Amino acid sequence: MTSKKTQPELPDSLKKRRLRKILLRVLSCLVLFAFALVSIILWGETIFPFPTQNASSLRYLCYFLFLLLPFLITGVPLKLIDKSFSGTVRKTEIKDTIKYGGGGTTKGSGAYIQHDLILTVEKDDGKVMKYTRLSFESPLALFPIDNPRPGNAEHHKHEFREGERIYKYYGFPYPYIAHPTLPDDKYCIVCGQKNENKESFCFSCGQELVE
Repeated sequence: MTSKKTQPELPDSLKKRRLRKILLRVLSCLVLFAFALVSIILWGETIFPFPTQNASSLRYLCYFLFLLLPFLITGVPLKLIDKSFSGTVRKTEIKDTIKYGGGGTTKGSGAYIQHDLILTVEKDDGKVMKYTRLSFESPLALFPIDNPRPGNAEHHKHEFREGERIYKYYGFPYPYIAHPTLPDDKYCIVCGQKNENKESFCFSCGQELVE
């Protein structure tokens, strides 16, 4: 079992950013819920017209589903669940998946390959999990004859080594990686950009970096 180590302190600016995001999400949910509730009270029968009184149970079901929309749109409460963790990287791999419809850099190009950089992490409680660190896309036409895998996917794969510590903070999409072998690297937990160790703020998004 991996021994626990002290998790780096989250800067105050990032704590405030996280709190603002939480409050905005909750407030958005409350506003949308209030709007949905008022709409049902004032215009319920107009929004969901049913020809007979026997359909009242179906109308109430529609009301219930309509009131669920604010939670589905804002992600409350599921996106507020604390999914932070810390552990040790045990393996890095890239998973290639064929997808359709285009997305991100391949939008509108039809079929494409999504390359997911996956870290196998042994958490401090002894459990092993797979964590998707980054995803890249490339047109299917370039795979696998002309371009077996984008250089950036392989490049990032070799940036994470077995034995390195990883810390995932609640409310942020990217984990902090402690590089014992690359002490000059610092990763932004907001946008995932790699920065030089001497920097205090991310050159990509401008957010404060975890020390």
